[in-house]
Amino acid sequence: MTIKAPNAPVWTAIAAAIVLAPVGADSAAGPDPLPHRAVYDLTLKTAVSDTGVTGVSGRMALEWADACEGYTTAQRIHMRIDRAEGRPVDNDFTVASWESKDGDTFRFRIRNVVVGALVEEFGGLAERDGVRRTGVVRMKVPVAGTIPLPAGTVFPSEYASILTREARKGATRIEARVFDGMGEEGLFDVVAFVTGHTPAGQAATGLAELDDEEAWNMRTAYFRVGDTSGLPEYEVGFRLFANGVADRLVLDYGDFVLGSRMAHFEALPDSGC
Repeated sequence: MTIKAPNAPVWTAIAAAIVLAPVGADSAAGPDPLPHRAVYDLTLKTAVSDTGVTGVSGRMALEWADACEGYTTAQRIHMRIDRAEGRPVDNDFTVASWESKDGDTFRFRIRNVVVGALVEEFGGLAERDGVRRTGVVRMKVPVAGTIPLPAGTVFPSEYASILTREARKGATRIEARVFDGMGEEGLFDVVAFVTGHTPAGQAATGLAELDDEEAWNMRTAYFRVGDTSGLPEYEVGFRLFANGVADRLVLDYGDFVLGSRMAHFEALPDSGC
């Protein structure tokens, strides 16, 4: 996937790829979800020469909280893309969302600002029928309208719950259909491969909140629903802890790959719910 400036649509995929909220209440017995704030430094690992990308520097801040009736996520990515020709491209991507604990309601607001100009914005409410499992998205931004969701569609927090639950069972391949809030382009068939397991006490992060948990290395591939090419839009690697925290993020877009380092982590006070 080649970056196009000044509008860099590839970055709009990052939020969907790494909004990994803690496991939901319906998951198998295990550690409680951990409200937390994490900051990741993002850097360019590799790039094919014809992308024109010579460097990437940026940060992603992610905050997850238990809001009693549901889970809230606040995320911001600031990225500077250096190019072989032309000025660097500054990108700010923000996500604010709320997802009910039963997984049936998802509110979202997403903004993508490139070189100071708003190039994409999405906002709305997605609801799923708890009986039939079909759903509908009521978009408010950029235009009012509805988008049908096929049966079996899940939202980001429930998806993270599925990953943790199935990995704990020993699954090595996990499939799900996920809606992330990006309008008609926000529905993906996601295939996750569990590539490794770290027993509790062996993660060696230096953070007690993580080192006391078991974790799984995963590689996820995001496919457009109905695309018969067999090629994913992008792939994401990470280590997912049993309490929902993720580190070792790797974002692979084929033509270029981003790596990460967790620069800051803190557990947030319990909400008392």
